[in-house]
Amino acid sequence: MTCSTPDLHAPLKADFDRARERLIEARLQQQMKDTPHHRATVAVCRARIDTVLDLYLTEGAALAEPPTATRGRSGSSDPVATAAPPPSCSAAPGTS
Repeated sequence: MTCSTPDLHAPLKADFDRARERLIEARLQQQMKDTPHHRATVAVCRARIDTVLDLYLTEGAALAEPPTATRGRSGSSDPVATAAPPPSCSAAPGTS
């Protein structure tokens, strides 16, 4: 039986592109008016970019490793599949 690993590069690149665009917009807003809300929004956007880059690096490391047997690994899963993304950059932390 052949098991293929899903290619996550394309979705991660798209996610990175969206996060980059949100960061650009957040920084423009901060340049127009430097407020705690705008600073927090920039920080959230930077955290999102860091998360996407970490997922990309994790995926690359997982693809470089030889496949391992899944026997004896009850309840364990791939770190890429279980990583939770941070809140959207559209709002600063603590706002809805």
